Amino acid sequence: MQIPRVFVRVCRGGFPLSESGFVTAQGDVDIVPLIAVIVEANVNPDERKELRDFLDELLSGAYTEAQIQAIYEGTDPTLGVEPVSSFLKMLRHALN
Repeated sequence: MQIPRVFVRVCRGGFPLSESGFVTAQGDVDIVPLIAVIVEANVNPDERKELRDFLDELLSGAYTEAQIQAIYEGTDPTLGVEPVSSFLKMLRHALN
């Protein structure tokens, strides 16, 4: 599977969560607005279709959670998320 550069760039997002305003008073990450900011900062309009298509394939059911996790971790991601497929579904939704 060819992993698009835009996917790697999104996964590496690079946000210092402690200073971002995305950490709740309980110490949890408010992930939905964070994903919106990551998309806005890392995906230009021309790359949206490429990233949507990649995520559609990755989330199609053809890959196990372990395979998806390995692909995600292979990008050296900024965020540690589990299950990765849930995070990627939210990311896919943010691209609509």
